[in-house]
Amino acid sequence: MKNILSGYSFEFYLTGRKLKVLYFLGIILLLSGCSVSNYFKMRETDRAFNAVFEKGEKAKFERYRIKGNRIRYCIKGCDTLPAVLFIHGAPASISFWKPFFRDSNLLSMAQVIAADRPGYGYSGFGKLYLSYYTQAALLAPLIKKYGQYRKLILVGSSYGGPLCALLAAQFPQYVSGILLVSSSIAPGEEATWQIARIINSPIGEFFPRVLQVATAEKIHHKNMLKEIEKEWSKVVCLVIMLHGSEDELIFPANANFVYNKFKQARKKITILGGLKHNIVVTKPEYIVQCIKELLDDGYMAHR
Repeated sequence: MKNILSGYSFEFYLTGRKLKVLYFLGIILLLSGCSVSNYFKMRETDRAFNAVFEKGEKAKFERYRIKGNRIRYCIKGCDTLPAVLFIHGAPASISFWKPFFRDSNLLSMAQVIAADRPGYGYSGFGKLYLSYYTQAALLAPLIKKYGQYRKLILVGSSYGGPLCALLAAQFPQYVSGILLVSSSIAPGEEATWQIARIINSPIGEFFPRVLQVATAEKIHHKNMLKEIEKEWSKVVCLVIMLHGSEDELIFPANANFVYNKFKQARKKITILGGLKHNIVVTKPEYIVQCIKELLDDGYMAHR
């Protein structure tokens, strides 16, 4: 069968009803035996990502190998400016952050970078990395590369949030600030739908691999967060957190957890009334505003 989804951009944010619809789509594909599910990967090739950009404005894609794994990331903007590294949640890829690679205001302030989180996009797609310590070790070269000589800000959404926070805890000499958006930090303070149990069962192999990986993370996430909970007292940079009051996927109680556990960090936590999990999509201007605040902050990581 022809790969009709090759290079296709899935740029919607999977929350609530949308994610349930996606799961049920997986069931339909399972029952119909449609092989199109093999291509449902929620990622774009380098060329497909850059198709929306004019010549001379395209993002630069790079890859590196570490511990037998290949990591893909992309960069855009002036390398004399501070650096902002975006890390996505699940399921997603670099493409989730594409609007910020087109934001002229942000690009006037910083060089923007985004990485495919291990297991997604083109960073070991389909493999399971059920430890944030493992994921952090694989992205550590980016922290050292972009934080060694200039200010580095980390931005994490959903499951990308705890990874950003862990990297800040492990590399306080490189990370000058973090922005947590709709992030799952508190063990157990998130929803798990019953359909996830089906995808995590033996018949789950018939679902798109990207859903299998995301579901495995969901099932194990409480333990993944417990494993790294002791690290939060090591975060010393400014932490800004945005969370929707109506987030039914990652509960607002995560904000209280960050306030209580990030003891050495300066914190600015905002609960946005009426907003759900998809803040990055519905309020991108809030993200840029918070990044500017982190860039303007006088704190600089000690090297």
